[in-house]
Amino acid sequence: MRRVDPSEIVAPRVSIITVVFNARELLRQTINAIDDLDYPNLEHIIIDGGSTDGTVDILCSNRMISVRSVSEPDHGIYDAMNKGIQLASGEYVWFLNAGDTPAAADVLNKLRSGQSPDVLYGDTNLIDEGGHLVNVAEAPQLLSSEKMAWGMRVSHQSIILRRSIVPFYDLRYSFIADQKWVIDSLKRADVCLYTDSPLSNYLLGGLSQREYGRFWLEKVSYSFNELSLILACSVTIKDVFSATRFYLGSYFRKIKSSLSW
Repeated sequence: MRRVDPSEIVAPRVSIITVVFNARELLRQTINAIDDLDYPNLEHIIIDGGSTDGTVDILCSNRMISVRSVSEPDHGIYDAMNKGIQLASGEYVWFLNAGDTPAAADVLNKLRSGQSPDVLYGDTNLIDEGGHLVNVAEAPQLLSSEKMAWGMRVSHQSIILRRSIVPFYDLRYSFIADQKWVIDSLKRADVCLYTDSPLSNYLLGGLSQREYGRFWLEKVSYSFNELSLILACSVTIKDVFSATRFYLGSYFRKIKSSLSW
């Protein structure tokens, strides 16, 4: 078998989709990091929800990669993400929202190695609002739709999917549409490739973190509507323990804070 010369391998186009609303400086961070990627075939799609803080001014700034942008009102973050999928022309799609960045300049190198996975995924650096690394969320070495039913085993920002297998986000859900999207995509995937390293830097403070109670109730509803009864019951029991731990932790932190005064 003839060895493939790396120079003969054509890098598949990756469409990076960024959703933003009134987050000019966070968007600038994401743009700068994407422009620093060591990858020759990128497309950056920016979906702005009609910002009024000057975000629009930097949507079409001079850049070395292909850029497509839209600035108009939408019906929420998942509606905006669907617009991004509609505009994408790449073989792969990767969601990095305003404030999120690639973990390193060479994170897409595995797509240049001659491998052709349906899913490329990795770990996630969790970053606080001060720009400090809080933790590294490790992804499982083996990924499946069944594992994802138990929770977001991989951060949304650390999974790159072949565009031909991705559906649109289900707008019936306000908090877990991203998890359902990944699960539905994995059901269509044949080859998943784990990078064994961080793929993205994720800025903490997302919608599901701020609205944990509503997120949890929607998760229960999704489980019993979409999963088998046995799996739905098992996942819900796990989620009850997680929610209890979350609220008890918040309660005791408040007590500790009040006592410190």
